[in-house]
Amino acid sequence: MATPTRRGAPTVAAHTSHAMRTLRMPYLLADTGVRIDGAPVRSPHAETLKRRLTHKCWPSPSGA
Repeated sequence: MATPTRRGAPTVAAHTSHAMRTLRMPYLLADTGVRIDGAPVRSPHAETLKRRLTHKCWPSPSGA
């Protein structure tokens, strides 16, 4: 996924970076909830959504 640059610092491909940025928002909304009419509201499926996003974005090295 990451390739070295001339200075040795790894870079991330543009499509990978965009995907990670895009998936960060639903994770944040699931984690913190949203405000509707000033009252915070959390999704009943927040933990499941966060777990699945984490698994897709940062899979475990063992593949489990």
